[in-house]
Amino acid sequence: MNTSRAGEMARYGLAEARRSVQALRPQLLEENELCAALDGLIRKMTSGTNLQGGLLLQGNPRALPDNWNEHLLRIAQEVLTNTLRHANAAHFSARLVFDSNALQLELRDDGECFDLQQKRGFGLLGIRERAGEIGGELQIHSAPGEGTIIGCAAFCANIQNQCNQLLKPILRSQSEYSWPTITPSSSKD
Repeated sequence: MNTSRAGEMARYGLAEARRSVQALRPQLLEENELCAALDGLIRKMTSGTNLQGGLLLQGNPRALPDNWNEHLLRIAQEVLTNTLRHANAAHFSARLVFDSNALQLELRDDGECFDLQQKRGFGLLGIRERAGEIGGELQIHSAPGEGTIIGCAAFCANIQNQCNQLLKPILRSQSEYSWPTITPSSSKD
């Protein structure tokens, strides 16, 4: 078999594996709405680590299409995984903001930054693709002494385009979540 054919087969296999993984609905979303699923994800992934994590909910939560919930949860999962593996951070925070026109998910750590121009694995590519799937815009900021901030914003018009039902309120209060104070510093303990 020549190398061209082997490369083609490997790319096809990788694409199939990605489709299979994306087809799996996260168990956290089977049992909870997005806010509780994000909170559970952060608690589960930071348990037993030195990373302190928290979620802040702002605005009036509303029901989202299932694919939005899945993409937002997977974005948070990938960012938190990268924080745990690479950032050497002490704090991780997620902020989910519902307002009348948009939904915003901000993920922040106080760890080591990374070079946005450097070629990386599939994590950031997957995050960009997921943001695009919901019609969202993705912004990434990573700088020495400031950690990393990844923000995804999607507009309500995109929700209405994907879901023809009225948005339903989610019964979840902001007071149920703890929010760690993060103050970026250039020195590490």
